[in-house]
Amino acid sequence: PHYIGVVTSSSGAALQDILNTLRKRYPLAEVLLSPTLVQGEGSAENIVRALHALENYSQKPDVIILARGGGSLEDLWSFNEEAVVRAVAECSIPIISGVGHETDFTLVDFAADLRAPTPTGAAVLAVPDIEEMKLTIQEMKESYLQIFTDTLQNKKAELRESSLRMQHLSPERLIEQEVLKIDDVERRLHLITRSRFDLLRANLDMISGRFQTLDPQAVLRRGYALVFDQ
Repeated sequence: PHYIGVVTSSSGAALQDILNTLRKRYPLAEVLLSPTLVQGEGSAENIVRALHALENYSQKPDVIILARGGGSLEDLWSFNEEAVVRAVAECSIPIISGVGHETDFTLVDFAADLRAPTPTGAAVLAVPDIEEMKLTIQEMKESYLQIFTDTLQNKKAELRESSLRMQHLSPERLIEQEVLKIDDVERRLHLITRSRFDLLRANLDMISGRFQTLDPQAVLRRGYALVFDQ
């Protein structure tokens, strides 16, 4: 809530309890006080006028706290008056009743939108706790940051995968693969040719050795002689 209306006595302890609680829990809200008598003669009419004043105020509050401290049944009787109960029931602004102590009940408690056990309890119900909100926001921040980080990492992985697929499918990549194939074929042909050449050379050397073994001159060189009878 941005604006919180308070209908209570301007000199009572209930007002200070409400203001202290609102200031501690949610200092961002602005308090609009509509002071009234809360007991004695004319107090019922005062309470009705105070409610109408807030309802018709140019800056209409988001919620109204109707409160007073504890007391006897006679002290709280103004909050049982028909005019007050009807004004609370017919008010266009949500009303939190914080009249008396926890064990005190008045008809206003049943006509209000929400009942609090004490004026302080009414202030607690009217606003959130800003420290809890900070923790919630921090948790949400960390959660969204983790989601963002995970999403970014996933997108990076997808981009890398797409980039690799594009590289494999690119004409340059295909040409490089074909060049590698040609180089491999050329290398294998060279090895086969060299191997065949070496084999032929070995066969030639073997045949040459055989011819040298059968050469007559070679026989004579080993000490044999060819003798003719004349």
